[in-house]
Order: sequence, then structure tokens, then C-alpha cells
Amino acid sequence: MSGMPLHDLRQVPDETLFVRLTALHREFPADFDAEDYDYRRAIWEAATKALQAEIRRRRAVPPAWWIAEHGEPAAIRQRRFGAVTVYLVAGALAVAASGLPALSVLLMLTVTVSGAAWLVPEVLRNHRQTFLRPIPRPRIPPR
Repeated sequence: MSGMPLHDLRQVPDETLFVRLTALHREFPADFDAEDYDYRRAIWEAATKALQAEIRRRRAVPPAWWIAEHGEPAAIRQRRFGAVTVYLVAGALAVAASGLPALSVLLMLTVTVSGAAWLVPEVLRNHRQTFLRPIPRPRIPPR
């Protein structure tokens, strides 16, 4: 952690903040029996909190490799879930309001197929299916 000064956080681009956060997560102090573990853990937590606070302060948009690796922010997922829920409820109400059994089956199939065609790519992207496309890795400075 000595290679990453925190005094210049306001001067670096957004992607550098995410690269530093990834590097910090990789350098988590895992030797619990070491004599100075508590000190190094406190330094690690302070550095991580400083980076996260700067990301929040700027409202920095995560780069594509971060989204591919960690998923989208919770607000985007909640909006998408709400939109899908409204879509499915509206489709069910349209089927229930149609009244005609033959038409309702056709309408239900149309709603289901079009909903799946829109929803499946969103779900796959949200759940980070890495087998579909390779995840671009950030350039993390060597230790």
C-alpha cells in the first residue's frame, strides 16, 4: 500500500480510482498472526474508505470492466426490476381484460415472448455471465 499515495485523489481520473480500489482489494492483509496486522488492517481500511468516499463525492461512473466484474449499481438494478414488474403486471392486466379465451392465450404468449426477448439479455448482463464475453481486465500497477 505504500506505492499508492492518497493525497492526489482529487487529481486523478475516475478510472484510476477504480483501479486503485481493485489493487487495494487485492492487497488485503491476510496474515492474521503477524505482529503488526492490526496496524496494516487499519491502514488498509482507511485507504479503502478514502477511495470510496472520493468515488461517492464525484459520483464517478464505473468503467466498463468494473461493471462487467462487479455488476451494475443497485439503483440501476432496482429501476430495471421495477420496469420489468410494471411490464409483466400490465401484460397480465391486458390478458385479464381481454375476456376472450382464444385472444387471451395469444396475447399471453405475445407478452411472454416479447418480455423474455427484452429481459433475458438484461438478466445475463446483470448476473455477470463471463462465458458470453471475456471481461476486460484493468491495468493494475505491479507491486
